[in-house]
Amino acid sequence: GYDVVVAANVLHATRDIRHTLRNAKALLRPGGLLVLNELTANNLLSQFSFGLLDGWWRYEDPHLRIQGSPLLSTAHWRHVLTQVGFRAIALPARDAEDLGQQIIVAESDGVIRQAAAVTRPSAPYVASVRESPARAVVDHRTGSEPGDRLRVHIEAVALDVLAAALEIPRTRIGRDDPFSNYGLDSIFAVNVARTLGGTLGIDLDITVLFEHNTLAELGEFIVSDYAEELRDVLPPEPAPPDRAPGPVQPRHRPDPDEAALDGMAIVGMSARFPGADDVDEFWRIVEQGGRRITAPPEKRADWAGHGDEAAALRGGFLDGVHEFDPLFFRMSMTEARQVTPELRLLLMTSWNAVEDAGYRPAELRNRPTGVFVATTQSQYRPAAMDLMSLPSPAMVPNRISYL
Repeated sequence: GYDVVVAANVLHATRDIRHTLRNAKALLRPGGLLVLNELTANNLLSQFSFGLLDGWWRYEDPHLRIQGSPLLSTAHWRHVLTQVGFRAIALPARDAEDLGQQIIVAESDGVIRQAAAVTRPSAPYVASVRESPARAVVDHRTGSEPGDRLRVHIEAVALDVLAAALEIPRTRIGRDDPFSNYGLDSIFAVNVARTLGGTLGIDLDITVLFEHNTLAELGEFIVSDYAEELRDVLPPEPAPPDRAPGPVQPRHRPDPDEAALDGMAIVGMSARFPGADDVDEFWRIVEQGGRRITAPPEKRADWAGHGDEAAALRGGFLDGVHEFDPLFFRMSMTEARQVTPELRLLLMTSWNAVEDAGYRPAELRNRPTGVFVATTQSQYRPAAMDLMSLPSPAMVPNRISYL
């Protein structure tokens, strides 16, 4: 667990404050500190600022809250913290209590108590897995052996349970990606282990999710260690339909040009246009007959000069050209400063295009996938960089290959 958990004006905006504090406590090691920064008085400013938010009215334990708000008084914070097993509760800024905000520090006693997750019925859940498109994520190594079918089925069930617990799309979870990449911690792991074990009819310990922390490893472990218990969990293979043999038809040799045309499909796309951050928004502009030729935005007008010539300058300008998260693309800040705006936009749109097709970039590794880019020399040159330091256009497809 963690030594310290800091929560600033967030814990009160929950349905059950005791349950919320137990979740926070589960993150702490024995003796770990919970540091709260919380409003402890209700006023008109708070009501007008936060009263329009759903979270302000979400609470279901009004007897613990300040009337007409989700806030707790200092006394009630002491009361509920003590109830859920915190000790040594301190208020470092006690003398400033009349300001309506307090710092509260409490020490965990190390005892974790959380409600058991409700196990879903097995049969309906398995049925939903059979119908789920998530099979495509884990089904790529399906074999004819019963063990292969069982492993694929277990991975599909685990994928559904994990996606539901973490509230993320199934297509975002990679077969070989660590669960920790998606935020699986000890709190979520308790529910995932119980739900998955209940669905499969096995006793699954929470530690298994940390020792076998990918879908592939978890599926292999469950199949090898629980083979006896899982004999009846696999849905039967559908029998092939009985059909009388028809007359032999001569094989049609397809025309090469026809075969090439039939083998093409656009399964995903992404684009940026002036005034449109995606393809759907662009089509709306086209349908409405809109124009997106404007004067330069204020932040980009420094190169336009001054006087009548600058005032007459018009163009199509993309929004958010400065918005880029280098860490998401595993770039250092130094490297990001050397990347041209074209490459930054191309990286983002390439990622979005793959997602639009229903894939994750990691799923395309070690597959016959090509990257083809049409580009030209860029005039972008930061003042502090010489021309030889700028990346070559040939690096563009190479960088995309490492998404």
